[in-house]
Amino acid sequence: MILVRRWVLRRLASATAESFDEPIPSGQGLSCRHYLRLYARYTRSAALAAMKSGEDLTALRTRLQANGFALGDRLRKRLHLRSRRAAMAAARLLYRMIGVDFRGSPNGEVRVRSCFFSDYYTPSVCRLISALDQGLLAGLSGGGSLTFQLRLTEGSPYCRARFAFMEKQRSEER
Repeated sequence: MILVRRWVLRRLASATAESFDEPIPSGQGLSCRHYLRLYARYTRSAALAAMKSGEDLTALRTRLQANGFALGDRLRKRLHLRSRRAAMAAARLLYRMIGVDFRGSPNGEVRVRSCFFSDYYTPSVCRLISALDQGLLAGLSGGGSLTFQLRLTEGSPYCRARFAFMEKQRSEER
């Protein structure tokens, strides 16, 4: 399980670094737990720097979403995910590896009761980096969009979101 977690963390860091056009945080020799902390600090720092510099945040969100989608799509194909239920189960497992208590249902309801990153991210950083989540879920499910209603980083006791599956998933086995 540690090898899978390390693989997930490295791929996530790679997708994020590519979006920010920065080198991947090395983390060589670090445990998964310490690498996750490094990644959280890295994403916070990169997001704040992008916001402060006046970078086109719409373009950055698009890159984050596209790179998240590529990662999710790769996993969907490797894991042979064919239903909404399977996509949400895979998301739960992946998010657990990075300290996020993700609960997603086949009808698209998403709830996060705890999130490792909420101790590191400001509300604006969370809103920006969540484009990666949007892409990842879309990739895992073969398409769709994620919309947040509540966020831990904004003082809510949990995150609540809705994932709208693409129409073809609506007719698939749940």
